[in-house]
Order: sequence, then structure tokens, then C-alpha cells
Amino acid sequence: GCPLAGSRSFYVCAPYLTAPNLRIQRLRQFANSSYISPMDKEDNDKSATELLAELHQLRQRLNTLEKRIPLETSPADSWQLHRIADFLAEGLLVTTIDDEVIYANARMAEMTGYTREEMVGQYAYKLLLAPDQWPTIAEKNKERQRGESEQYELRVRHRDGHYIWMLITASPYHSPNGEIIGTVGAHTDITERKHLQENLAQQTVELKRNNALLAQQSRLLEAYQHIGEMALSSLDLNQILDTLGVQIVRAGIFRSLMIALVNEEQHCVEVVRIKGNSPDPAHIIRPENGQRYDLDDKNITAEVARSGKLQIVEGWSERFDKTIRPAPGDLKKVSYFIPVVQEGRVLAVLATGSTKEDKAQVLARIEAMQPLLKVVAIALEHARLYRELGESEAKLRQAQKMEAIGQLTAGVAHNFNNLLVGIIGNVQLAQQDAPTALQPLLVSADHSAQQAAHMVDQLMAYSRQDIQIPYRSFDIGTALAEVVSVCRRTIDRKIAIEIKPPPQRLLVLGDEVQVKQIFMNLLLNARDALEEQAERIPAIHIEIAPFAPEASADSTPTFAHIAVRDNGPGMEEKIRSRVFDPFFTTKTVDKGTGLGLSTVYGIARQHGGWSPVKAKSGPAPFFLYSYLLDTAKPSNQ
Repeated sequence: GCPLAGSRSFYVCAPYLTAPNLRIQRLRQFANSSYISPMDKEDNDKSATELLAELHQLRQRLNTLEKRIPLETSPADSWQLHRIADFLAEGLLVTTIDDEVIYANARMAEMTGYTREEMVGQYAYKLLLAPDQWPTIAEKNKERQRGESEQYELRVRHRDGHYIWMLITASPYHSPNGEIIGTVGAHTDITERKHLQENLAQQTVELKRNNALLAQQSRLLEAYQHIGEMALSSLDLNQILDTLGVQIVRAGIFRSLMIALVNEEQHCVEVVRIKGNSPDPAHIIRPENGQRYDLDDKNITAEVARSGKLQIVEGWSERFDKTIRPAPGDLKKVSYFIPVVQEGRVLAVLATGSTKEDKAQVLARIEAMQPLLKVVAIALEHARLYRELGESEAKLRQAQKMEAIGQLTAGVAHNFNNLLVGIIGNVQLAQQDAPTALQPLLVSADHSAQQAAHMVDQLMAYSRQDIQIPYRSFDIGTALAEVVSVCRRTIDRKIAIEIKPPPQRLLVLGDEVQVKQIFMNLLLNARDALEEQAERIPAIHIEIAPFAPEASADSTPTFAHIAVRDNGPGMEEKIRSRVFDPFFTTKTVDKGTGLGLSTVYGIARQHGGWSPVKAKSGPAPFFLYSYLLDTAKPSNQ
């Protein structure tokens, strides 16, 4: 159907014809007929004179179209041209000067969702464009009438209501005598490209926003500039924290400053820097074992780390650190706890204080330094990521080192084991025929050879090259209880052994003897670490619980998590990094071979588990060993 001339709309029930001249002929037949179907109630109220007048206008319009579109093209030629147009990858749309559609190819219909019959006779701008785009397309149609061609992008409305982006190449459409009678437009769907451009633009804006946050230095004092430069240039967390504390206090922004970092992995916030108003402006305290607060603690530092909101306290509060006794002057002071937030995550908490008289001034300074805190937050986040990257690289190097040592150990152990077989066999044969005087010597030789064979077994377990024993399911809690019962006889009674068994019977799949070896080695290692413990009651804590790795698709526990903790003196980082190396030990020669933890490591790897170690030294040391095994269903095999 097509809108007719005049302010009212009549619809002519004619089928779509591919050739424009045949379409005009069919329209003329209907215009000359006496049947016209009014489409609304208002048309029914028209007089016959008015209807005849509109019919006359229709005939005049058809005469105009007939002059513009030549009739000399044969239907056969036109049909071939249309078939060719339907093979184009671009949508083809031909319109009159007033933007009425007279032709659309198959690709155009596919992109817009309309059939060609629905498009022909309609005004393209009304059918395909939003009303706010009509003035724009009107101007472009005027350019066509002036004989100008152009290429532009336009949002086109699909039949179902959503919009697609099209690249349109529009050119004037001439009659055989050279008169401009319409527009020919080639339409290419560029929606995907536009979406990519929009995403890129959005990412660019986001990148610029982050860069702008890092680059903010307007109205900052000299201290702000130093901190900003440090934040932009350094990935060293210690350097960033030192500069932040020193510059803020040196510039007089705050009289003192405490910096606490949030550790999401350990669910705590820890004091890492304290800067007072000392004579040395560059002096800053780095607590080796800073005060820690669980994020669920009622302490005000933990509360700010949880909420991300500024807290102001006048006088003393029960929410302060209970290990600190208030001084007489503290009751008249005001304390401020300031969160450092990055994208909704609290990364650190700053704390300072002032007199009540300076409260308004300090609050103004806190408000003024918010842009700086945003820069600091970004710098802290970058430093954290850089540190995690370094830790990941260190873990990779450690794994590669252990793999190389394992391969070397396997070769040495295999050859040494072959030698021991011959030695032990010959010694035992000699014992059968040797005189009584030589028996003590042969027994000693056999005992030494057996010890060497046991060491080879440990090396083979570490390297994971020994013969695989078929795994069976067993109760790991029962296995632990049996080992503790045996070790209890050899461990000093003053050492407390606390066991936290799994909430229910926990079966694992593995070699029960080897797993018991793990328990034995860890308990003896913890015992040795507690021999000289005098500051507190020595204790060993063992816990077994189901565990589901973070990377698993669901939360169903698939491992048994074994944690062994002691409150001994701990260990330094340089020792911790070598704790699983074969023959590495800090014990005296007569107390260890250095194969205890390396054996644990080998058995863990052999069972498909892993062995992270966390340790530190200082007033509150601990050693934590985690071991994981596949859980299993009961089995008779």
C-alpha cells in the first residue's frame, strides 16, 4: 500500500510488482475503477464530492510518476536487473524525491525486517527513522536534488523496534532525460562495528578517567605533589607507604599518621606504618609484626575497613586497641579514621588525631585530600598487583626448581638403590658363615645399609619416581589418631597436641602408609621447633576439614585439607623458600637429614595434592602447613 496525496490516507489493495512501470499501470487501473476502501471512521463522513476530488489528485500524482519513470524498459529486462540487485551484499533502496520507496532489494528487506511489499509505497523516513531524525534526512534529500552524492552513517529502525546502524552511500537517481527524480542508496549494516567503536570509546573514557585520577595535582601542596609523583612512578609498596607517611606529616597536614593495609586473603587489617612528629622528619616506624585486627572485629580500624566510611571519635573509645592505655591528654583529643577506597574496595585505613579546637581544620584537610587519596588508592592497587605477580613468578621458579631437583634425585636414588641391593645381600650372606667375632661388625654394616635404604625410599618418595601402589579409600581421621597415639610417647608431655577432627567421617583415596608418614614427619618437625620454646606454652594444632578449590565449578568439597600449626620461633623468608629442598635442614647434624619435609612434599605431589607453607618469625610466630588429598567414596579395593 502507499499513502495518497492530501491530509487523509487511502490504501489501494494492489499486489507488489517488481517493475515500477507495471506498478504504475496497476495503480492507474485501480484509480480508474470505482472502488476505494476508506480506512477510518472520519473518511466515512466525507461527501462524494470530496472523495472524487481526492481520487482526482491520485490520478494527477500517477501521471507525474508516469512521466518520471520511463516505460520503455521491458518487464523482462527489469526482472533481470532486480534479480542481480537481490544478489548484492548491500541493501539497495530507491526512493522518489519526497522519499517514497519505489524499490527495495532482498538484502534491504532482510536487514530491516520488512517485506518488500510492506516497504514499497511507504515514506522511508517515516518507516525506518525516529522522528528526531526526519529533519536530518530532509536536508540530505535536498542535497540529492542538487545532484550531490555523499556517504553517512544513520540509525535505522528495525521492524521489531530495535535500531541498527547503517553506512549509507546515497546518490541522485536520474531519468533518461537527466532530470533528478529520486535517490539510490546502498546500505551496509555496521551495527557490530559501531558497538565495537562504542566499547572502545567507553574503554578510552575509562582509561582517561583513571589517568586523570592519577594525574590530579591541582591545588595540592608540595607534599601532595611528592606523594602523587611517587604514586605515579613507583610499584614498590614500601616506598609508597613511606612517602605517604613522611610527606603528610612533614607538610603539617596531620600531626601524626597511622597506616593500616587491608588483607582480603587473610581477612584482616594490619598496621604497617606509624609516623609521629619526631625531630627527624624522615623517620617512620615500620612494625615488623604490626597489630592485626580481624575484619569482623569490633575494633574501629576493622570497622572502617569493613564499611569504607570515615569515623570520627572524640575522647577515648572502647573500640580502640585494648592493648593501648589512654594517656590523660587523650581524653580531650579527636581521632579520625579515614578509608582509602578504590572502586568500592577499602585498600587501607589512615588514622590521625587532633585537639577539639583543630577539628574543623582537620576535617577540611581530609576533604581537600580526597583526590590525593584516590591517587594513593590506585597506586596501592597497582603495587599489590605487582607484588602478586612477583609472588606468582617466585612460585613458578620454585616449582621448576623442585621438578629439576626431583629428576636429579630420582636418578641418584635409583643408582644408589642398585648398589645397596648388592651390599645388603652380600652382608646378609656373610652373616650366615662369618665367625662370632665378625658378627658385630656385619650387624653394624647391615644396619647402616638399611638406614641408607630407608633414605633412598625417602628420596624416591620426594621425586615421585617410585613404583605406584594401588590407592584405596581410608578414613583420614582414624589414620591421624593412630599416628598421634604413637608420637605422643616420644613427644615431651609439656607440648600440647590439639586435634580438630573433620565434622564427619572423611574418606580419602591414597596410600594410607604414606599419608601416615606425612603426619609423622610433620609432628616430629613441629616437636623439634618447640624444644626451646620458653615464652609460652608450646602447642601443636592439627585440623582436618573438607575443602573445595576456588576454581572448581561448584562448592562440593573434593579434597581433605590438613593444617598443622605450631607456636614455635617461626622461620625467615630465606629459610621458608628452601624448606622442601632435599638435605636442607637447620637442625644439628645428629638431629636430622633434611629429608622430612621433602618427603612430605613428594608424597603430596604423588597424591595429586599440594603443600602451601605460611610462616613468619617474631613475637607471635606460627608455622602453617596445608596438605590436600582427593576425597573418595568407600571402596573394598
